[in-house]
Amino acid sequence: ETTRLAAARSLCMLGRPEGRAAAEKLLGSAERTERRDGIRLIEGLRQTWATAALAKLLGDPERPVQLAAAVALARAGDGRGPQWLAVTAEQADPEARLQLEGAIEQIGLTPADRKKILAASKAAK
Repeated sequence: ETTRLAAARSLCMLGRPEGRAAAEKLLGSAERTERRDGIRLIEGLRQTWATAALAKLLGDPERPVQLAAAVALARAGDGRGPQWLAVTAEQADPEARLQLEGAIEQIGLTPADRKKILAASKAAK
């Protein structure tokens, strides 16, 4: 299984249609672990389809998938990841907030940047 995922990741990084098809299949799976594997396949890709797929997963019903997608977006330089993490953490219950804070720390979001994101979010409402 790991070899298959490594091969699919390589195909994604090369921009091959087979890699994208494998990633999209995993990202659309009913299984949480397969969706997380799909995120691993496209993490770090700076391609429109990949960031759009990750952004869609911010609405996933499973928190671990949402967190993985937000971190992957942040690592790809997409501001939707840090924004989702900051805003969601602000509104979360204590247990969920702990998970979100771990992801925020993982991406290195500074308190100043977080404050800007929250201010912009409030202004947009």
